[in-house]
Amino acid sequence: QREAGKRNTIIIVAEGAIDDNLKPIKSEDIRKLLIEVKIDTRVTTLGHIQRGGGPCVYDRNLVTLQGFEAVKAVLQATPYTPSPMISVRENKLMCEPLMEAVELTHQVSEAIAEKNFRRAMKLRDPEFAQGFDAYLSTSFMENKVSLQGNHGRAAVRVAINHGHKPIAIYNGFT
Repeated sequence: QREAGKRNTIIIVAEGAIDDNLKPIKSEDIRKLLIEVKIDTRVTTLGHIQRGGGPCVYDRNLVTLQGFEAVKAVLQATPYTPSPMISVRENKLMCEPLMEAVELTHQVSEAIAEKNFRRAMKLRDPEFAQGFDAYLSTSFMENKVSLQGNHGRAAVRVAINHGHKPIAIYNGFT
């Protein structure tokens, strides 16, 4: 990223992050690696701060819709109906058996333990893979093209990664 003209980088390490060999990835390990290559590094652990924000309109709307679906599931249930789980899949609310979701979660864990990352990705919601692809295409370039300036870098990376040649006009409009 430095070779591509990027001056600052934010690295986010999720709880439970692991490498290809299933070894835990800790922020301190990444800090040491970056210091070795002479990149000034600071580590911040967000903890409760990341969960401290108020809900946005989308959050409030989603919880209302999920609550409605949960009440509907309870009213339609019989003594033989499996316990329901209300989820969002491809922007659609779904009512599905809770134990099927638990089983799927176990299958993802098993695939990761087997280092079958392609299978683990397929077992997740399709939006997970789409989000991962979007991250890759906006964060990395297949060739080492230097990007000057601060605007539109992600758009330029996507264009280049898809075989297009972006053209910019100096002092043009957005």
